[in-house]
Amino acid sequence: MLLDWGDPTLVEIVSIFWFNGNQRKSRFLIEVSADGQNWEHAYSGTSSGALLGWEDYLLNREHCLRFLRILWYGNDYATQGSKNSIVEIEAWGYERVAEPCVSE
Repeated sequence: MLLDWGDPTLVEIVSIFWFNGNQRKSRFLIEVSADGQNWEHAYSGTSSGALLGWEDYLLNREHCLRFLRILWYGNDYATQGSKNSIVEIEAWGYERVAEPCVSE
C-alpha cells in the first residue's frame, strides 16, 4: 500500500484499522521516502490481534516524508496466513512553527 501526500509532511505516528484485527495478528513493515525512489525503514512489527479498531504505531523517529508504504508479510490466522487487509490508515505528527518540514 502506498500513500502520497504530494508535499513534504512531518509524520511520527501511523494508525491502522486492521480488517478482523481482533481475530488475527498481521506482520508488516512501514517505510518512508521523500522522493519515492529511496526508502527508509521506519517501523516493523505485528498487530496485537486483540483490537477491532485503531492501533497506533510510533515510528523510529519523526520523518519528513512525501511517501509512506506498508509492506505486509501475512498473519497468524490458520486458513488465511498470507492475507492482510487494512480498512483505513491515518498518519500524523505535529506542525512545526519555527521551521518547515523540508525533505533533503
